[in-house]
Amino acid sequence: MAGVCRLLCDRLLSTPRVRRPSLLKALFTGLVPTEAPLYSPPLNGLFAMPNAAHHNIDAVIGQQLFIGNLNAATCPEVRRDYAITHIVSVCPDYPSQGPRHLTIPIQDSEYEDLLVYLPEACRFIQAALDGGGRVLVHCVMGISRSATVIAAYLMMTRRMNPQNAIALIKRSRPRVLPNYGFIKQLHVFAACNYGPSPTNPSYRAWKRRNRQDVTTFLNCLSDTTCIVPEKLFLSSEFPDDPEQASCLVTYLGLTHCLSLSPAETIPPSLSIQRLHVELQPNNRAALLLALPNICKYIRDAVNGGGQVLVHCLTESNAAVVVCAYQMWSRKLTYKQASKALHDALPLFNLTENFAKHLEIFAACNGSPTLEHPLVQAWLSQDGASSRLASMSSPHSFGRSTVSGRRYATVTDRDKAGMRAVASAPRTGLMAQS
Repeated sequence: MAGVCRLLCDRLLSTPRVRRPSLLKALFTGLVPTEAPLYSPPLNGLFAMPNAAHHNIDAVIGQQLFIGNLNAATCPEVRRDYAITHIVSVCPDYPSQGPRHLTIPIQDSEYEDLLVYLPEACRFIQAALDGGGRVLVHCVMGISRSATVIAAYLMMTRRMNPQNAIALIKRSRPRVLPNYGFIKQLHVFAACNYGPSPTNPSYRAWKRRNRQDVTTFLNCLSDTTCIVPEKLFLSSEFPDDPEQASCLVTYLGLTHCLSLSPAETIPPSLSIQRLHVELQPNNRAALLLALPNICKYIRDAVNGGGQVLVHCLTESNAAVVVCAYQMWSRKLTYKQASKALHDALPLFNLTENFAKHLEIFAACNGSPTLEHPLVQAWLSQDGASSRLASMSSPHSFGRSTVSGRRYATVTDRDKAGMRAVASAPRTGLMAQS
């Protein structure tokens, strides 16, 4: 899971930078605000180099409403060049500097209550814009908290739903990614008719369930394990709540889902390609025989730049698939593939059934069939143990010899290279956004 989080951080921070607006053009288009820009000295060493800070601010509505990070907000040159008159700081790192600076001192945690601050923030933004001002809404990274506040403003003033509001912000700043807790709060914000309060029934209902819902989502997220960075994930849980499922897919950047029975139903509303493999419970060779087509499906998805989640409520089945794919695509031995799995899932129990699936898969050079002698022996249990024992345990494709018979080397398999991604816990990432 740690690798997933650093991957997410790297992807968010690698989006293309934008050029700052031309003030000369603004003069001719009447966009310069009537109020003087907001200036204040940088505090506690938060001053950012102008060139870097200029790349961390984006216009959401014309040249009036901007989203950015802490560096942009605390950089006098940025505020001057963008003629910023008002600031909304959605973090405790930048205390209010006066009446034109609103600070909402919350952390970027799914458990935080940003909802109660949204009406005040929306009123502050609207009043500033009505007076001809320019507003910068920021948090530490300009990804989660600030995007949530701007989405709430768009919802209240344009009657947009949360999805469309966030999509509009993403057009200007593709890296934005409100956390699951904040997205839920945007739905409650609309349900409260944009006026949440401790006496509002919708607010109270959300408050009662919030901790439980967030914990459920975070458990599903932590259950999802990165096997090959930016390519392959494994999970024995999947949210049954469509909002949680959507956030999980977005957090991890998933494009494909391969599910094996028994599995949770993948919500049809998700914009993700899916393949479900139904395994008959009384057919012990069903998974083994399905592995060649499964590996091809994963290969095609990965080669197309996709990221694949392998999901099954029976974790060992999902583990067989990801190991088989590693053996098939990278020509790993069973021992190498199982070690890679153990590194990602230290508590996973390598059962005899798990081992036999992969040993037979390797002995068949990645193409097991019902007619293959090893498959027949395994199904009949007649001599299966002795024949499997005769195979050398570090099997890989092209080197398998069983009962004196050598099987042809598979030479037309595509290799999927691994890209190294450093590890970092997700909490460390999102606490900065």
